[in-house]
Amino acid sequence: MLAKLLRLIVFVLLVFSPFTQSLVVYAQSLPKIEQEVTEAIEESTPRKAVSRLIAALASDSNDRLSESFDLSRTRGISSAQTKRVISHFPNLLNSSGTIYPIGLVSDSPTGSDEVGLSPNFEKIGVIQIGSNEVPIHLERVLISPDTYDWLISKQTILELVSVVDLSKQSLIDKYSLQILKDKVWRGAPVAHWISIPILMISSTIIAWILYLLMRRSIAIAALKSKNQRIEVLYALIFPFCLVIGVLLFWWAERLLGISIVIRQEVGSITVSFLWIALFITFWSLMNSISAQGEKILREKKRLGGVSLVIFFRAIAKVTLIIVTAILVLNSYGIDVTTGLAALGIGGIAIALGAQKAIENIVGSIIIVIDQPFRVGDFCQIGDLLGTVEHIGLRSTRIRTRTDTVVTFPNGELSSERIENFTLRRRFLLKTILNLRYETRTDNLEQILDSLRLNLIENPVVAKDSLRVRFIGFGASSKDVEIFAYISAKDYDQFLERQESILLSFDEIVEKGGSGFAFPSQTVYLSRDTEPEPC
Repeated sequence: MLAKLLRLIVFVLLVFSPFTQSLVVYAQSLPKIEQEVTEAIEESTPRKAVSRLIAALASDSNDRLSESFDLSRTRGISSAQTKRVISHFPNLLNSSGTIYPIGLVSDSPTGSDEVGLSPNFEKIGVIQIGSNEVPIHLERVLISPDTYDWLISKQTILELVSVVDLSKQSLIDKYSLQILKDKVWRGAPVAHWISIPILMISSTIIAWILYLLMRRSIAIAALKSKNQRIEVLYALIFPFCLVIGVLLFWWAERLLGISIVIRQEVGSITVSFLWIALFITFWSLMNSISAQGEKILREKKRLGGVSLVIFFRAIAKVTLIIVTAILVLNSYGIDVTTGLAALGIGGIAIALGAQKAIENIVGSIIIVIDQPFRVGDFCQIGDLLGTVEHIGLRSTRIRTRTDTVVTFPNGELSSERIENFTLRRRFLLKTILNLRYETRTDNLEQILDSLRLNLIENPVVAKDSLRVRFIGFGASSKDVEIFAYISAKDYDQFLERQESILLSFDEIVEKGGSGFAFPSQTVYLSRDTEPEPC
């Protein structure tokens, strides 16, 4: 119950934050908007033109609003028609129009070079009238020999003139009390301000009900299927419903025709909040997927893979935070280009200082992907023999045959020659039997036949590579070479089977009437005779 209450509080705080913040932002923005209007026009940008337009709409003055339109003479448009468009323009925006959040509008004096638009044009919104969509375009107009300004284009005015009903009322104006419509606060009717918290509460309740229904449905599905992986969806329900709540609020304020002045101020916060909701969604998704991956890798005892999952998860989270921060700042119109340039320079400096650390991290990624060895494998790395005990992000630990631990930096280890004995499919038995020189030829032939038969009948010996041959006369023995591959799961089992085979060789040699020679020398003694006297 406490967990549900906490989630409800988070929902309300998150959804209500745009409203409370919008009042503060709006109150603080009016002086700034007034200041921007008085700035030199030669530095005019589409973003400043939108700010000037919103300030004019808030002032409810047609004279100020007309300063945002291109009023130069155009064939097919009379001055009376232009004045009519300007007078009904606020109502059109409120009932069926949208102006993009200020952060999404270009702040360049020459515009954004949007694909599909002519040069010196900038699209800042749209008015939906029935099935017709009238784009709101700004045009860069030369108003004096050295001065340009961004104004609502004559083409937009011409398209609005053709609209049959410019005086279309919004839904909220149709059904609101007259006293609430007549009373204006901060450039918008009080009825519109009152509707904002009502919409937020409604969208929050709907999103919360959807959250409970989805949670219940997934719980039933998980119980029936007995599939633990379906529980990953639990982490995505809350952020998903959060996104739905924001989208519901955004859709409802446009459906009711909330004043464009309010929507413009709330718009940047709504967009930024949508990015945050998507951030929570992707964050939860990364946690769920990585947790499942870690569980599978731990079951398979691939600890190096676990380290790699942790590393990539950390990188992905940092990237997600940076991207979300950039998007949120952009939605408020904050230029992050300078900050990114400084971050790039700082990143280069850090990379140069941490060159070895980065080399080791890259080495660990190569080791985990290439998998030349795993934890528990017996390997020879360079001149070192030992068992792999741990594969980390920076280094790998090897337990040697003398029970010491050697730590290899992964950057160096990835370029070493590695011989993995654990990956062998079979082990080589190669030995030479030194038989006594007294062994007769018929006995030697009998011993060779018995050795071959013994190995052929042994199920652990590979028959395709078996070889038993008399190879020559040694310094003190007749030499018989035995070459065979022994199947075994590890080196210890190979030693056990090799021991059994070698003992059988000893028995065969003894039964064959021979024995094993050992190094010996024969010393011949002689004595010189005295010469006969002449």
